[in-house]
Amino acid sequence: MTIENTTANQSYPLPNASNILSEDVLRLIAAIQAIDADLAQVVAQLAGLPTSGHTHSLSDVIGLVEALSAKAASDHEHSLNALTDVDTSSSTTNQFLMKSSTDWIPAALAASHITSGTFHADRIPAITESKLPSYLAASVIAANTEKISYTDAATVAANALNITALQEDAYQQGTAIPANADLNDYVTTGWHHQNSNSNAASGSNYPNGVAGLLEVYNIVNMTYQRYTEYSGAGGDHVWIRGRYNTNWSTWVDISPDLVSQTDAENGTGTAVKKWTPLRVKQAIEALGGGITPTEFNFTSLANSSLFTLPHLAGAVPTKWQAFLVCTSTDRSYAVDDIMPAAFNGVNSTHYLSVSANATHFKVATGANPPFLVSATGGASSRIVWASWKVLVIAEI
Repeated sequence: MTIENTTANQSYPLPNASNILSEDVLRLIAAIQAIDADLAQVVAQLAGLPTSGHTHSLSDVIGLVEALSAKAASDHEHSLNALTDVDTSSSTTNQFLMKSSTDWIPAALAASHITSGTFHADRIPAITESKLPSYLAASVIAANTEKISYTDAATVAANALNITALQEDAYQQGTAIPANADLNDYVTTGWHHQNSNSNAASGSNYPNGVAGLLEVYNIVNMTYQRYTEYSGAGGDHVWIRGRYNTNWSTWVDISPDLVSQTDAENGTGTAVKKWTPLRVKQAIEALGGGITPTEFNFTSLANSSLFTLPHLAGAVPTKWQAFLVCTSTDRSYAVDDIMPAAFNGVNSTHYLSVSANATHFKVATGANPPFLVSATGGASSRIVWASWKVLVIAEI
């Protein structure tokens, strides 16, 4: 089978090493004949062109001499008065030409002439205090600076002060945060937006590497940052941290976080999180049939006390969990808020212990109630015993 190769421009036949010689000879003959025909056409076209050294006179170009004769000399000049719609007969120094209804006439610049546009700063003479109205004098502004507030609109209007400028000066808006940015560099009061997860992931010193809003407040050598993740990041987390001189603290998540259904059902997850009644119900149901939830109410709980509850299992339970359940509002927790009870042991400094034997669950309290972080975040303090009970869930 003959391979049909051709040239790129004129498609002349080309030989191929895989073709039979007798076939390629015919292809070469066809290529040479095509080249001969194309060259003959080029030679004929070149014969009809003038030589490279030929010349023309101006008169050989049709209409050129007549057109040039109608043009003015290159060194000709005109005065303003020579223009048909300009009259400068009454002009004086420092006037400019202004368009009247019919002509351009001399005029002095007046404020009424400026109705739009902008001035370049270099074209405006320096404004001295003597040229300003009295209420804009430096002494008046200094004396009233402390009296200006965002709610004092009447004073602001009376003194012609720009409330928008005051707001921007007090809390300066920042720009969008680019890719590869280091949040340690944002130490000027203001707010900055990161609208891209990939840009956040490429940066450094983010709390969680996702898009969000960075708020910055700086006082001398101390900086406070708050970063709010956007809602699609998986929980609307809010983080805070601070800087003293060059030392940054670690980011702290101050948003409430709930136990997930997966962690509740599988007993996984080690972070301290908030339990809801629904999650406790899901955890009970995930244990399967034969589960007897046993509840013990600490209505008369006191320090350094021991409480027992019969479980009727006939043996030591192998799977059980104790929860603190809120019975009345305490530390911003609402009724029925639930969280795992801490197994700290009982001595002079620890607070709660839950254990089991073949017949009973035993709940012992220490010398003081447990510490508990507020449900809204913040410092921890001791709970009120009367506001809590213990729920023990066991596989019986």
